[in-house]
Amino acid sequence: MTKDAKEKQTSENTFMINFVNQFKKIDLGDFFGFTIFNNGEGFSLFKHFNKNQKKEKLSLIKFFILDQKEKKDIVSIGASAIYGEKIKEGIAFTENKLNEPLNIESIDEYFFNINTLDIYKKNKKISQIELINDFYYQHIKITKIPQGLWLRVKVFFYKVLMKNLFICLKRLFYYLLFLLNGDKYDYISAGKIEKLNGKIISSRFDKVGVNYHKDIQEKKGKEMKFFGYEANIQIIIFYSAIHILIYIFCVIFEFQSSIVINFFNNTFLTLLYVVFSLWFFDAILPIIFKWFIKFNSELAFKCLIKMIKV
Repeated sequence: MTKDAKEKQTSENTFMINFVNQFKKIDLGDFFGFTIFNNGEGFSLFKHFNKNQKKEKLSLIKFFILDQKEKKDIVSIGASAIYGEKIKEGIAFTENKLNEPLNIESIDEYFFNINTLDIYKKNKKISQIELINDFYYQHIKITKIPQGLWLRVKVFFYKVLMKNLFICLKRLFYYLLFLLNGDKYDYISAGKIEKLNGKIISSRFDKVGVNYHKDIQEKKGKEMKFFGYEANIQIIIFYSAIHILIYIFCVIFEFQSSIVINFFNNTFLTLLYVVFSLWFFDAILPIIFKWFIKFNSELAFKCLIKMIKV
C-alpha cells in the first residue's frame, strides 16, 4: 500500500470513528444494545415496539457511513431499520403486519460533516439523538393513523396485492405443468431452491444438478406414438384436450378462416403441424412453464422484501 493510500485510509477511519464516538456519549433512552460494527463504519441498536407481545419482536436499527469515491467534506449517512423476531444472530426476517413497524432504509436523507462533526437531515442540523428518533419515527410511522395511512396503502399494494398476484400466477403455471407432463416443479426464491417431484435438484447451498437428467428419465411415464411422434401419454392427452377446446371455441364463436381450412386440407401440412406442435408441447412448453414459475416466484419475493420509501 502506498503512502497516499495509507493516509487516505487513515483519514477515512478517523472521521468514521468520530461519527460513531458521538453516539457513545449520549443518553439513548429506550434504545439498547449499542454495538459498533467490526469495521468501525457504523453502529446498531435495538428498541422494543411492543413489550407485551407473546414473541419477542423488536427493531434493529443501523447507522453507517456510506462509501465515498470522491473526497468530500460532507458524507452520506446510511440507515436501515428491520422489525422482527429476536434470534441469536439478530433479527429474523418475517412478513410483518400492516400495524407493525415497516422495514425501511435511507441513503440520501442524512449527512455528516467530517470537519465540524455535525449531522444534518437534508439542510437542517440535528443532534445525534434526533437522528435516531427521526429515523425510528419513519420506521414506525405506518402504525400511526392518519400519518401512516398512505404508507399502509403502499405496503398493501406491494406486499399483499402484488405479492399474491405473482403467487397466483406461479401456482397457475405449476398446475399447467403438472397437467402437461405430471411434473411437480417448484422454486423457492429465498434459497434459490429448485424442487422437482419432491426432490431438491439445485439450490444456493447444494448443487445437485448432476442427477437432474437421471431423475427425469426415471420418472418418465408411459409413452405412445402419435402421428409418428413418440411422447408421454399425459402430454398427448393435454395436447388433445387443448385442441378440442380450440375447436369448441371456434364452433361457438363461428370462427372460420379459409387459410386455416386450406392448410388442414393438405395432409402433408397437417402432419407437419402435428409433429412440430407436439414437439413444442413435449420439449419447449415445460421449459417455458418452469421459467414462469421461477420468474413469478422471484417477483413475489421481491415484493415481500421491498423497502418502501417513507
